[in-house]
Amino acid sequence: MLLEARDVTFQTDVNGKFTHISPNCLALTGYLADELASGLLPPDWIIHPADYEQVIARAGAAIEAAAAPADSEAIECRIIRKDGQLRWVAIQLAPIYEDGRLAAVQGVAHDITAYKQAEQALRARTQELATLNLLAARLGQSLDPEAILAEALGILMDVLEAEFGGVYEAREDGPYPQVLQGLPAGFDEDIAQCLHRLSGRLGQVKVLREHLHEAGGQISRAGKEAGIQSWAALPLRDRGNVIGLIALASREYERFGEGDVDFLAAASEHISLVVRNARLFAEAQRRLTELVLLNEVGRAVTSTLDREVVLREILTRALEVLQSEAGSVLLIESGGDLVFAVAAGPSGEKLRGMRVPINSSLAGQAVRQARPLMVLDTQSDERLYRDVDAQTGLVTRNLLAVPLVVLNQVIGVLEVINKRQGQFTAADLGVLESLAQPAAGAIANARLYEEAVQRAEQLQRSQAQLVQSEKLAALGRLTTSLAHEINNPLQATLNFLHLSLDYAVDEAKRREYLEIARQETQRLANLVNTMLDFYRPTAGSVAGSDVNAVVERVLALVRKKLQSGNVQVELQLAANLPQVSGAPDQLAQVFLNLAVNAAEAMSDGGRLLIETRPAKRKRWVEVSFTDSGPGIAAADLPHIFEPFYTTKQAGLGLGLSVSYGIVEAQGGTITVSSQLGQGTVFTVRLLAVAPTRRRYRQKTV
Repeated sequence: MLLEARDVTFQTDVNGKFTHISPNCLALTGYLADELASGLLPPDWIIHPADYEQVIARAGAAIEAAAAPADSEAIECRIIRKDGQLRWVAIQLAPIYEDGRLAAVQGVAHDITAYKQAEQALRARTQELATLNLLAARLGQSLDPEAILAEALGILMDVLEAEFGGVYEAREDGPYPQVLQGLPAGFDEDIAQCLHRLSGRLGQVKVLREHLHEAGGQISRAGKEAGIQSWAALPLRDRGNVIGLIALASREYERFGEGDVDFLAAASEHISLVVRNARLFAEAQRRLTELVLLNEVGRAVTSTLDREVVLREILTRALEVLQSEAGSVLLIESGGDLVFAVAAGPSGEKLRGMRVPINSSLAGQAVRQARPLMVLDTQSDERLYRDVDAQTGLVTRNLLAVPLVVLNQVIGVLEVINKRQGQFTAADLGVLESLAQPAAGAIANARLYEEAVQRAEQLQRSQAQLVQSEKLAALGRLTTSLAHEINNPLQATLNFLHLSLDYAVDEAKRREYLEIARQETQRLANLVNTMLDFYRPTAGSVAGSDVNAVVERVLALVRKKLQSGNVQVELQLAANLPQVSGAPDQLAQVFLNLAVNAAEAMSDGGRLLIETRPAKRKRWVEVSFTDSGPGIAAADLPHIFEPFYTTKQAGLGLGLSVSYGIVEAQGGTITVSSQLGQGTVFTVRLLAVAPTRRRYRQKTV
């Protein structure tokens, strides 16, 4: 065996007492050679107690084998220096025999401390790499941040033999425990202080130690009551910001050495990266959920103008995505209070119409400040309007409220309460804000639609009144001629009744007079019915009208006026015309206006041709009124159908405007062509809807 200068040689007797030891033992053991050979220090004092039995056993085996020093196997063990330090040595032993008997043992002790430390460091690094690989394999199996953190904590506690562990999220209001393994709740105080210390130190692992009997403030009272004497903190970071912390704690004061700290630093970076990726995935999933939600809400908004249907759909989706117990939409009503328009959740119907003061409520604050509001402990907030809880039986624990804004004006608030698991987050508030815009738009659209419906109904009523007024005006212009038309059969009836009753006539003559009176009375009844049919609106829907029959009805009313004005009427009614779209009374009003206008235009008499015919396109029927009057000036023609435009001395100028509206409402058209001195032609084109079998011939009235 080759000896080195630092090797210590020694010799012992058969009882293990040093009889000789080289002077360089001082560097290795811290003892002088005389101290070791004095017999005052037995070998079990120098050899580590944990190794002593093994060393004695192996030494005895080597001596019994009588092995040569070059072939003997070195005995590795720890020795305790005089200053208490530990050193690793490799001892080789060789027996010395005299007369065939064991007389002494000689040996060499070689310092292998550096080798052992390197071996331990290599073993530790190998274990760390294996643990990091295990972390990577285990953590890569999940994209759930909480599952990743729980798995990482369990692995670290096993490797470092920590009795306690916990994972905390860094929030504005302090650390929030996500996973706990035995750590007491009061340990949050230590976590909060450590988070503050680590916030500005990148990649640093903090280790704190304190004996149970000490009062240095390194470990809180709650930690010491659990027996914790040392703990390590691994900061979790995302893009340089501390987002959380993993805590490992032990009852052993010397736990978490320098090698452990290096390993924890590497583990911290790896876990932080995996958590960041998981959070990015969760964020992408959340955004996808939001987009799907907004798409569904958008379809709901565009599918109906019913405000309540849309708001209920929005609330249902909001409660589902935000995992909330209840939600509502409150709108600002007269008096300045908020009123529940729609409520979803338990007892939601009880809130409908309930008023909430805008100046003393959480929802009112969101409206007054025109910004979102998140309250995580509403029961301790004096702004909570407790009458709502009393009405529903719910207890409002936490709340999100977002103002509804239309054209920079707050019209109400959208709110949800009581997240089913955990607390609301800023991400939840963002989701609710994204829903507030379509909700406000739905309310605005519904209000505009309601106003449009009201205006349309009002316009329809006004138009109906206008049509009736024009009917009365048209009949007013026929009053004189109609009076004569009614008076003639009435007078004839009276005369024949007088002859039958007051004069002595034979029975045959009396029956003749009575028959004439009956005929005149029937003619009078027909005339009155014609007037009433013209005045009364058509009840219910009308499939179609016989345009020729309508023309003849109108002529029955206007005949006397035409005769008194010396206007000759020529009818050219086409046979087998299809029925046309439009109510008979409304078409009669149009034709009456055109006939009366023609008669009034020909004040000195003239000719009026009324013609019905199929249009060149078979789906249409045309009715034309051609007069021989003075015609209409070219400057007046573009305005002839405008309301209140007239060239007459009397009248409001509504007849042609009303007629134009009636024809247009039936899907038809009315046009005019005229030249001064050559007369005027009004042509009405109506949509054909059904055939008729009546046949008409040309005739002159």
